[in-house]
Amino acid sequence: MNKIKNLYVNCKVRFNHGKGYIIAVLPSGKVIPIIDLHMRLLEYISQESFRDKICCYINDIEPGIDPNKVIDIMIDNGIIVESEASYQWPGMTYGASLIDKEEEDAVLNVIRSRKLFRHENISVDGYKYQPKCFINDFEERIKKMLDIPHFLAVSSGTCALDALLDAFDITYGDEVIIPSFAYIGIVSILIKRGIVPVICDIDEFLMLSSADVEKKFSAKTKAIICMHYRGRAAQIHSLAEIAKKNKIILIEDCAQAIGTSLNGKMLGTFGDAGYFSFHQHKLITCGEGGGICIKNSDIYKKLQLITDASRLFAHRDILPGIPGSNYRMSELHAALGCCQLDRLDGIVSKLMELYEIFVSELEGLEKIRLLPLQPKEYGGVQSLCLQVKDRVIREKLVEYTRELGIDTVALYTKDSYHHDIYLNWAYAIEKIGLVDSWVNDRDRLHEIYPRTLEILSHTITIPLGIGVSKQSAYQLACDIKAFHNNLEG
Repeated sequence: MNKIKNLYVNCKVRFNHGKGYIIAVLPSGKVIPIIDLHMRLLEYISQESFRDKICCYINDIEPGIDPNKVIDIMIDNGIIVESEASYQWPGMTYGASLIDKEEEDAVLNVIRSRKLFRHENISVDGYKYQPKCFINDFEERIKKMLDIPHFLAVSSGTCALDALLDAFDITYGDEVIIPSFAYIGIVSILIKRGIVPVICDIDEFLMLSSADVEKKFSAKTKAIICMHYRGRAAQIHSLAEIAKKNKIILIEDCAQAIGTSLNGKMLGTFGDAGYFSFHQHKLITCGEGGGICIKNSDIYKKLQLITDASRLFAHRDILPGIPGSNYRMSELHAALGCCQLDRLDGIVSKLMELYEIFVSELEGLEKIRLLPLQPKEYGGVQSLCLQVKDRVIREKLVEYTRELGIDTVALYTKDSYHHDIYLNWAYAIEKIGLVDSWVNDRDRLHEIYPRTLEILSHTITIPLGIGVSKQSAYQLACDIKAFHNNLEG
């Protein structure tokens, strides 16, 4: 009997800023323009892999065309692939995938209470707090977990960074050191404020290079922002030493790294401040949300005012105060977050178990290296980072693992688009003055941080998720090892 083959998405969809249309970026880096029908199909195929159902979907949205012909064209162009999946590999499954009746009941309880905000009212005598408040509970629990004096819940990780720049008086014309591979929101906030981003290369661990940081200081440097990538720690000890020696502020971007520790100390607590994200795709989620951990009590008080414009009267001792925004978290979001905190240890433990399987099986390979953790590092590793000897092996490994049904990504190819790479920070690149026109001079950008691009071009990532079984992890590790052993030369 013939085995049933299913359809799988084999590309990333991007908006081509230079040409102004939507493109499919294949694992090889090849770029193909796509039409609206193909976009809608890619979204549907990512949820439903059976060819018959996909044909029915095409008939529903575009009656009168041959659905099999549409599918075959997409297969011929490599936009989708047809194969029998070897694995059940639900990567990128974290806290949001665990939401159940506990979260539903907590949110419903807030709605039924009609108290959706932390405070009952505000007067010149300060705040009147709700007797029971999810936000207070959320903050206290994270503060205890991080072992730090202050934690403030806010509406997003990006708002958290924006507030920290205010709190540390980092302002127009100041310089802030950032990595060349980081969330685009970091550079966006700096540019918006007129702060000058000083971009540094990454190191072999895909995070801010302390060696390059030491070369990029100037009299205008006010801070370093380092990002901890996908649950793994940056070289935070050396970065903290540099910041302390030069008397500048160190801010840790822990958006992807809640629950990760190094030598028993939690990320976010090595520098002057750390900020977190509780977005839908993070290890634990509030739907949307963020938080700031801080050691200095005076800075914490400033942050309270900055993130809540009406909080001024709670601190009459510092009137007339400072301007504030409304970056507050709601009780609805915090109720979800409190339930998710109960799940964090289990999520981190499962991801570490999966990662250790690959450490055990891939150790000692000559041409494929699993990016290691630091000694005594423990956390929710969300991606396997495999660094290969050359780009030929990279392309073969990406193709091989994708045929197994794994959503493998090459971090950088010449024609690919990845919004975490400095190449694609279009408005920032022009504003900083690295090029006059991002569209016309983009090729010249490849020459500015060649070490970053060289490291990324030799790295592929495979998403880990708590839905992945240990058996599947072991099977994939063995297959990668077999692939390595079959390489010529």
